[in-house]
Amino acid sequence: MKIFTFQRRSSVVLAALMIMWIAGFNLFLSSPNRHFVWLANSFAAGRLDIPAEKLGEAGMTDIVMKDGRFYWPLEPLPAVLMMPLTPFVAEENLQQVAQILASLALLGLAFLLARRLRFNDDDAVLFACLFGFGSMTIGVISINGPWYLGNTVAAVFVLAAVLETRGRNRPWLVGLLAGLAGLSRLTAGIGAFYFILLELLARRGRREKLRRLAWLALPALAAITLAAAYNYGRFGGWFDTGHKDHFLLPAGREAWHVARYGLFNAVYFLRNFYFYFLKLPELYGWLPLVHPYGVSVFVVAPVFLYAWTADRRRPEFIAALVASLAPFAVYLTYFTTGFWQFGPRYVLDILPYWFLLVLLSFEKSGLRQRHRLMIMASAALNCVLFVIFLLHYDLKVI
Repeated sequence: MKIFTFQRRSSVVLAALMIMWIAGFNLFLSSPNRHFVWLANSFAAGRLDIPAEKLGEAGMTDIVMKDGRFYWPLEPLPAVLMMPLTPFVAEENLQQVAQILASLALLGLAFLLARRLRFNDDDAVLFACLFGFGSMTIGVISINGPWYLGNTVAAVFVLAAVLETRGRNRPWLVGLLAGLAGLSRLTAGIGAFYFILLELLARRGRREKLRRLAWLALPALAAITLAAAYNYGRFGGWFDTGHKDHFLLPAGREAWHVARYGLFNAVYFLRNFYFYFLKLPELYGWLPLVHPYGVSVFVVAPVFLYAWTADRRRPEFIAALVASLAPFAVYLTYFTTGFWQFGPRYVLDILPYWFLLVLLSFEKSGLRQRHRLMIMASAALNCVLFVIFLLHYDLKVI
């Protein structure tokens, strides 16, 4: 029995190229920052902090020091998921392996979502390429630092939850996946309000709707409880994530702004809005160069504008629009856009909802040749811009 029915050889080649890109860049660009790996080993040893000796090469950036111990403030699930791999993969390679596996899972889920909406295998590969390379996702799945790994793992669970809503739509499983997303990245959990809105907007009886909402909420509340207990175990406060005390380079603009305005402030809005929506690549000689604070979402993800052509009366459109507002309220008032990054990587928290809308916008008409060319052109441009970005800022050869 055939599992895949590719009509175009180019689809197989494209899938192979995406896999090679993810594996190649993550193996080549080994980061000294392996905080989730160190945290996984700490969890296995029954502790919540990171041993001081591990931070020598990586430095103190984003670390929280409390009572002489060093803590990683980001959500803990990526470290938990790596624990089964620690006996089999060397510590210096574990983060790379984890990022490769998570990135491939993310693209695989994008492919499956397109197939579930009855696109053929060839077009589903193109849509997976759109999600992974025709968006800011390329700047996340190609780098294996802990910040990017957290982004990727959270997006995997969000996209898996979206996929479930297009299938059996079991509320307990959707709630579980949304809760796991929140345990990977806090703002991904905030964006998961999408699934509550979907249930509220569904055409069901009040009793059935309440039953489903309860099943949806239970695992999500369990995740919130676990996160609160984790915070209390580290910092003595149920809602203290440690971010207000994390270490920033004393001479950097981030440290100066946080000292003056705090983590969140309306004063950051205009600058953040500029980088999220208006910033264009700069010219370095004759080369287009993306700024490490980010570049407009319209530059790295132009095809996602098709989300606006989906039926705006559909619950998915309304839920995606409303659920995007809360994370953006965080993004636009936060002290940083996510430096060091290629494109607005925080948006990956909610990109699965936009991706579904793009799929729905083509559900009746299908992909035409011009659409395929647009997807490939967007992905190719991002690949070129990303390579220039790395050559300049990371490898410093141009």
